[in-house]
Amino acid sequence: MIKTLVAIYKSCCTVFIVNQAIKNWRKTLSSGWAVVGAVTWIATLLAVIAIAISSRTLSRPPWWLGPASDPAPFYAPAILVIVIVGTALAYLGSHSVAPLVGILSSLFLGIFAVADIDATIGVALAQIIVATAALLGSIATFAGIHERTP
Repeated sequence: MIKTLVAIYKSCCTVFIVNQAIKNWRKTLSSGWAVVGAVTWIATLLAVIAIAISSRTLSRPPWWLGPASDPAPFYAPAILVIVIVGTALAYLGSHSVAPLVGILSSLFLGIFAVADIDATIGVALAQIIVATAALLGSIATFAGIHERTP
């Protein structure tokens, strides 16, 4: 009897999980909001590049770039670029999880910025502003999630 109840419970949970996955699969991001999200993250990449160039020019580079005489390992800025480009690509695919990916990516940018607060407060502030703008843009794209029509 108990084994039968456990089997029924497991099958009900499986059906529930599969139903939720199907519901999420049917959701998509509208093309207009996908473009807004992708443009937001392309602008974020351009802003991060501008911060990197200007901070290196002022001899106050962020930790992930390092000074010209002793640059940071190549993977530090590469990780930042991969996160930003990956988020833009998630938006271009009109995936329903793209706004969530955008929020997580902007928090990641914020963590990169907070690490610079002690050494270069001005550069850290610029990075925090860019991360906040990307966060707000990603939150706004939640408005474009809708059910896919069959």
